[in-house]
Amino acid sequence: MNNREWKRPRNLTIGALLAALAVGFQASPLYLPFVGISFSSLSTLPIALAGYMEAMTGLLAYLVAGLIMITLSVPQALIFFLSSGLLGLCLGILMKSKAPFLVVVGVSAFLLSLGILILGSLLGIPVLPWLTGVRRALLIPVTLCLTLLYSAIWVPVLAAVIVRVKTYL
Repeated sequence: MNNREWKRPRNLTIGALLAALAVGFQASPLYLPFVGISFSSLSTLPIALAGYMEAMTGLLAYLVAGLIMITLSVPQALIFFLSSGLLGLCLGILMKSKAPFLVVVGVSAFLLSLGILILGSLLGIPVLPWLTGVRRALLIPVTLCLTLLYSAIWVPVLAAVIVRVKTYL
């Protein structure tokens, strides 16, 4: 078999392993109550790597990880689908397309903000609980600023990881 014939099964296998890794990180607050919350933010990385490999591999890893998370915890699955997984998918695909830094950060932050606002508004998951009452009008701009910062942090981190693992992707 030549290299071209191995590409699809290889991508599928690596995507499945990255989805399992994302589930492990996202489910860590369920099994490690105090320390796990810091690991759950790392679930962005495996999905971003899968999206960087190939857009379809990233999408499949995102969906598989989310569906597995539904079996473990529905609230954690919603958080994955609308925040960390969505951010990873967006970062991976945009970085693969060699989009400029500001485009990657802007689009990623917008989608992350949209997901967080959906989590807070429609699903009732508390987002920035200190913004209540009169300060509620600040929810959208504060969320957008924080997601811009978070996305801007993830872009160089992901770029550094991609440099290290590029030969395997």
